[in-house]
Amino acid sequence: MISNRKTIIHICRDFEYCGGVENFLYDFVKHNNYYNHIVIATEGTPGKRSQKLKAQGFEIFYVAGSFFSKIRKINQIVSMYDLPILHTHLFRPEKLGLFIRGCGVKITTKYATYATDSQSGDGLINIASRFIDNRIVDYIVTYFYDKIFIISNELDSKWKHLRNRIEKIALSTVRNFGDYRENRLLNDSMVLICATRMVKEKGHDLLIESLRKIQYSKLYLLGDGPLREEIAKHIRDVGLKNIEMPGAVPRKKVFEYMRKSDLMLLTSHTEGLPLLIQEAMSVGLVVVATDAGGSSELIDNSIGRIVYSRTDLAFVGAIKSLIGKDVGKMGNRAIDRCKFKFNFFNTVDIINKVYDIYNNK
Repeated sequence: MISNRKTIIHICRDFEYCGGVENFLYDFVKHNNYYNHIVIATEGTPGKRSQKLKAQGFEIFYVAGSFFSKIRKINQIVSMYDLPILHTHLFRPEKLGLFIRGCGVKITTKYATYATDSQSGDGLINIASRFIDNRIVDYIVTYFYDKIFIISNELDSKWKHLRNRIEKIALSTVRNFGDYRENRLLNDSMVLICATRMVKEKGHDLLIESLRKIQYSKLYLLGDGPLREEIAKHIRDVGLKNIEMPGAVPRKKVFEYMRKSDLMLLTSHTEGLPLLIQEAMSVGLVVVATDAGGSSELIDNSIGRIVYSRTDLAFVGAIKSLIGKDVGKMGNRAIDRCKFKFNFFNTVDIINKVYDIYNNK
C-alpha cells in the first residue's frame, strides 16, 4: 500500500458474491495500488476474496446488524483515516453512505438504471415500493454525492440533471484477451452458452422458449440462484435436451466454457454495461442479447445481434440470422473492439484521474 496517498474507502454489499459489480471491485482494488483501498462489505461473510486481499495487506471490514447499526460501525471505521474518499457501489451502500461523516468527498457508481435489485413482482405494494426507490429515494440519495460515475447512455439520460457531477466510464474487468479464432460458419450444430444468475431479471423463460424453435448441439447454462429449480423444471417440461447446468463456476472456468462455445445468449430485462458481454467479446465469442441497459453500446451487427423486441420470435430470428455467417471473423472483430474501447486499464485510469482531482484539493 502507498501510505502517503489518500485512502479510498469502498462500501459494497457482499464482496464475496461473483456478480459483475463485485468482480469489478475486487479487480479494481487488487490491481490498482495507486491509492490505499479499504473495503467495507455490508452483507455476507469473509471468504476467499477477503483472505487473498488481506494476505496482500489490504484491510477488509464486514459490518452486520440493522441499517443504523451499520452506519455507526462504518463511521467508526472511517474515523480511523484522515478525510478519506468514500466510494459506494450499488443502492443500499449508497443509502448508508449518505450518513457517513468525516469524508473528504463522496463518490458513487451507478451500475444500473434501477435502484432496487428486483424489478419484478405484482401487486400494489411491490409496484409502489419500486416507484419510491427508483423515482424518489434514489434521486434524493444521489443528490448528496459529490461525483457520480455512470456506465451507460441509459444512465446518462436518467442523471442528466446532475450533469456537472457526472463522469461516464466504460466500466470493464477485461485485462486479458483470447487468441483470435479460426474462421467458422455457424450451423445447426452450434454450441451455446448462457452464464447469468438465475433470477427473474435475467429472463430465462425467454431463453428456454427460444431454444424450442432452433437446432443446436449443446447449451452450457451456467449460474445459480433462487430460480434454478424452476428453470430446470421448465427445461424438463418442454423437453429440451443437451443442456448442461454446472451451477455457479469460478470466473476462470466460465472463460473455458466460452472458448468451447459459438454463441453467448443473454435475455436480460435489466442490465448496466454488461461485463459478461465484454468478457465474451474478449475471447471472440459472438453475443446475441436483448436490448437491456448498455448492451447496444457494446454490440452491433458486425460482432453480434441486439434483439429489440422481447419475444421468442424476435430472439430466434436474431440467432437464425447468424446461420451461415463467419462467427470466427465476427468474434475477432469483437476482440479488437474490446482491446480498443472496453478494458480494465482504461477504466482504472479514468477513475484514478477523478480521485486525483480530490486528492490534490
